[in-house]
Amino acid sequence: MDSIQDNQSDASVHRNNPCLTGVCMNARSLKNKLSCFDNLVHQMDLSLIGVTESWLDDTILDGTISSQHVIFRKDRATRGGGVLLAIKPELDPKRILHPSMADIECVWAEFSLKDGKWLCGIYYRPPGDANSAIHLEEVLLNLNIQQFKGVVLMGDFNINWLEAGCNPANQLLTKVSEWTSSLGLRQMIEEPTRIATSLDRNSTLIDLLFTNCDQQVCDIRVMEPFSTSDHCMISFRIRGEPRVMALPIRTKYLYNKTDIELLNNSVRRITWDSIYDDKSVNKTWEKFQSLFMDCINAAIPNRRQKKKTKPWISPDIKCLVTLNVQSLQALLNTGIVTRKFVIK
Repeated sequence: MDSIQDNQSDASVHRNNPCLTGVCMNARSLKNKLSCFDNLVHQMDLSLIGVTESWLDDTILDGTISSQHVIFRKDRATRGGGVLLAIKPELDPKRILHPSMADIECVWAEFSLKDGKWLCGIYYRPPGDANSAIHLEEVLLNLNIQQFKGVVLMGDFNINWLEAGCNPANQLLTKVSEWTSSLGLRQMIEEPTRIATSLDRNSTLIDLLFTNCDQQVCDIRVMEPFSTSDHCMISFRIRGEPRVMALPIRTKYLYNKTDIELLNNSVRRITWDSIYDDKSVNKTWEKFQSLFMDCINAAIPNRRQKKKTKPWISPDIKCLVTLNVQSLQALLNTGIVTRKFVIK
């Protein structure tokens, strides 16, 4: 079993061979472990994160989970369960929805690399729910996975894969093994992911990772558990790098041409109490944002333009540039030196 430090030490090997780092974990509740999750993201520089048993609800905003990733999640209405996918925005992630996903705990998204689009899914099967794994096959068939360059399916299947091929009595394991193989998906984990803590239990391999690109999905490891979870994490890398994305289009508002009277009247006409009808914090925020931006767009002229970005200017560098400008201004304010002297 590898530690986070072991995983970090191998990063130098991939400097000349671009790779994305991913992790799959059973969190046994992210709700009270958000600081641990944030530390993990920073330590391992994760591009893809799959979480099962997230135990989240509408009181937890996406931004509090990770500000560095696009979050796709499916929470349970009751305590427990829940799945989550977090993908870095430079991979241009897009969630994929299909009616066949309604009855199972899974989240799917596509992301883009230079060699094409990939499909990534996170899945959780509650113990005793045999139908869930059968529905998952239907989901994969509907997604038409052949259209993607590569597929990664990960999660807690609650099926002991150590018994694959040696326990014909386990019909669910046999079925899952057959349909994943027929779709060209290979299960990549070979050692237990849930370690027995008592003599009356055996260690099991129930956290699985499937892919149809086993040459590109590499460095797969079983790591120490996340925080207080009793499941080991799975780390992996995907050989490739994000494709160069087109410059984003941003809206520039011409505030000096604002129609103040129209803005005030638009805001007054809104029945703000109506946005609180929904108990979901996320949906309430979306309603507020939509109504407010309608007022802004009606009263303030704008134009759309490509945003010129310099990827090498990080937030830290921006802070240093601001500090430098402020220091220069403070020096000029003293009158000891002139701007002409500083330029020289």
